[in-house]
Amino acid sequence: NVTTTGSGRGRGRSASYTTNYTFTQFEYFTNATTTNISSQYYDMVLDSGDYSVLSIPNGSQVLIRGNARLYVAGDVDMQGLSQIQIATAGSLNMYVAGNAKLAGNGVVNHTSDATRFSFWGLPTCTNVELGGNAEFTGTIYAPQAYLHAGGGGSTAYDVVGAAIVGSAKFNGHFLFHY
Repeated sequence: NVTTTGSGRGRGRSASYTTNYTFTQFEYFTNATTTNISSQYYDMVLDSGDYSVLSIPNGSQVLIRGNARLYVAGDVDMQGLSQIQIATAGSLNMYVAGNAKLAGNGVVNHTSDATRFSFWGLPTCTNVELGGNAEFTGTIYAPQAYLHAGGGGSTAYDVVGAAIVGSAKFNGHFLFHY
């Protein structure tokens, strides 16, 4: 919707333009056959480049298609049905100023390469939680943060990657592969 206000047309006359665009979800086709098309809706689709958001709230669906760098000024709350999916051609460097909950399938790294997802906890990031029964493939660098991993899965690959944190506590079944 574009709304135009002002005193009319022509030179010497002023007009102000107000735009009101609302895009709450992006559609990206993830699976297609000749007879059936299934689609997934995403709140954010990131291609190669730099991005900035205030937070990633619970319930968000994020798809990483390229080599993205994402700055999050607040908290990241990926639990329940929330999910960051890194496509096989994608990678994500996520810089987080707040705290983070990455539970369940909060981050799904389809590349199976820990170097394709890097979580960078800035000095104000003091708490990072991994939970649920899902696998985590990536790296965590949050030297001021307390890492709490609870739950763990039943597979041989609970955490694949590396973590540099201030302190850590693991509850349940956790196999950590470096």
